[in-house]
Amino acid sequence: ANSITDQVGAFSNGTTTDIGIDKGIILSTGRGILAKGPNNNAGASLATSNPFPLVGDNDLSLLTTGTIKNVSILEFDFVPVGNTLNFNFVFASEEYPEFVNDIYNDNFGFFLSGPGITGPFSGNAKNIALIPTSTLPVTINNLNNGLSNAGPCEFCQYYVNNQNGTTIQYD
Repeated sequence: ANSITDQVGAFSNGTTTDIGIDKGIILSTGRGILAKGPNNNAGASLATSNPFPLVGDNDLSLLTTGTIKNVSILEFDFVPVGNTLNFNFVFASEEYPEFVNDIYNDNFGFFLSGPGITGPFSGNAKNIALIPTSTLPVTINNLNNGLSNAGPCEFCQYYVNNQNGTTIQYD
C-alpha cells in the first residue's frame, strides 16, 4: 500500500471555528496543510509530494460519476464493546462552489463492514456517509447548487459557505 503522509494531518481547537468538531484528523486529496489556510485563492491546490497519487477506488466510484482521482484512505480495524457506534465527520472541498455541477464531483465515503453488515461495497460494506434524512452519498453536487444556484437545492442547509469567513474560509 502507498503511504502519502502529506495527505494526513491532525487538528485541534476546532470549536473556535465553523467546523463543528473540536479535534480530529484531516484526510486530504492534496496536501493537508492547505486546510490550515488562509485560502485566498479560488483555484487553490497543492499537489502531494508523491508524483503518482492514488487514482481510482472501486467503492468511491459507486458514489459518483466520473474519474476518481487523488484518493485519501484511512482504514482501521476495531472490536466494538457495545451496540452503538458513532462517528462525527465534516466533509469539505476546495471544489466548492465553483465546480458544483461541473465535471468534478468530490465525494466522501465512510465504509463500515463486519459481522451482520451487508452492503454493495467491498467486503459487503455499507457507506454510512450519507446526507441526513436521505440515502444520498456525500458529494459536492448533492449539497449545493454552485455559483449559479440553478434549480432547487434540497440539502443546502448542510452546506456552509465559508467565503471570507472569520474562522475557516475560502475566497
